[in-house]
Amino acid sequence: MLTQALALTAGERRSAIAVLRACGAGARSIRMLLAGAALAVLVPAAIVAVLLERLVLGPAVSRLAQGYASLSLAADAAEIAILLVGLALIGAVAVWWVVPSG
Repeated sequence: MLTQALALTAGERRSAIAVLRACGAGARSIRMLLAGAALAVLVPAAIVAVLLERLVLGPAVSRLAQGYASLSLAADAAEIAILLVGLALIGAVAVWWVVPSG
C-alpha cells in the first residue's frame, strides 16, 4: 500500500519532479523527496499502531487469555523497536521501487 501511495505521489508530482530533474537533481534527490512523503505516512501510522496496541488490543487480548495464560501480551520496547525498523525498511524499499536508479 505504501508503494502505491508513493507511486501516486510521484505521479501527481510529476511536473515538480521534472523541474527538479531539469535543474540537475538526480535519482538520489528524488528519493529523498519521496522518503519525506513516506515518513509523513509512516510516523503517524507507527504512533497510532503503538498506542492502539498498548491501550486497546494488548489489554483486550490479555483479558481474553486470562484463564489460559498468565503472560503479559503487551509489546515491550524491543518489539516496538523491531516494528519501527521494519516500517523504515518497508519505506526505504518502497522509495527505491518507485524511483529506479539512473
